Amino acid sequence: MDFITKFPMSGSEHDAIWVIVNRLTKSTHFLPIREDFKIDRLARLYLNEIVARHRVPISIISDRDSHFTSSFWQSMQEALGTRRRKPLEFSVGGQVLLKVSPWKGVVHFEKKGKLAPRFVGPFEITVRIDPVAYRLRLPKELNDVHETFYVSNLKKCLANPTLHMPLEEIQVDAKLNFVEDPM
Repeated sequence: MDFITKFPMSGSEHDAIWVIVNRLTKSTHFLPIREDFKIDRLARLYLNEIVARHRVPISIISDRDSHFTSSFWQSMQEALGTRRRKPLEFSVGGQVLLKVSPWKGVVHFEKKGKLAPRFVGPFEITVRIDPVAYRLRLPKELNDVHETFYVSNLKKCLANPTLHMPLEEIQVDAKLNFVEDPM
């Protein structure tokens, strides 16, 4: 993606050209624009001209700064109607997962490193302290951890608790086959 500017004003009142190159197919699009177009208008033009023909790109490389690219992606996501925001409110009695930070590790959960779990739980919400803070019911193993957490450290648990099977009830034979007892 590049911009060629400082052209004389055309009959359709455009004074710049937006050059967009598809790196895979090497096809190029030259879109007439004005230098004073806002990011929202560029995103709409991009949707109408590029995404309509080639679908949404995986990456964009721009000659402008990272702030422009970030603003462009945000405007494009708004134009597409994509909202990937976490709900900031959980219900008391609901189940949530707790985010684990492997680098801040005061308490280690199972493994360290790449294969460490990102979330542990589920835990039940007992009290809503603030609009952004909740108190959880933690097991005895986590007595050293404070039970109040900020909403950014929580993730809604989407699993059905009736489908959970305790590890003590799972039986495996010598060949690592699951042994199922008839009821």
